[in-house]
Amino acid sequence: MVEEGRAVQVNTQFVSAFDLWFPKQADQRVLWPSTVRLSEEYFQTLGQHAVPLDHRAVAALASSSMALDVYVWLAQRLHRVPAGKPQFVDWNSLHEQFGQGFARIRDFRRNFLHTLHHVVTAYPSARISADDGGLTLSHSPPPVAARSSPSKLT
Repeated sequence: MVEEGRAVQVNTQFVSAFDLWFPKQADQRVLWPSTVRLSEEYFQTLGQHAVPLDHRAVAALASSSMALDVYVWLAQRLHRVPAGKPQFVDWNSLHEQFGQGFARIRDFRRNFLHTLHHVVTAYPSARISADDGGLTLSHSPPPVAARSSPSKLT
């Protein structure tokens, strides 16, 4: 991760404990949910690096799991692209990340571009261009502007 302009490597476990309940027989329901406890350090980093999503965009895209995945990916990624230094993501990489269920990349690409159109409608400030090679991502504001911290009264 990047802290104060420097790349910092953190070696931590993100799960501090887990409790899994398995049924004794295949047709038996599990009565208690399995649980996973996140480590405190990992939980804190989630809060520090969280990007809020626009609830209206989530509602508009709710009928498509791919659209939600792409929206969340762009929300996390676009504002971290350095200004003036677009990043290119090829179709093979996009297929690996989002293309489960598509044997052929050309079928995935057609579906992805259709989905991307809906995502960009819900996230209009997203700066993306597509070509035969893949997507070019340019620096964009996050879908929800950061809150300004209230000033302290003195």
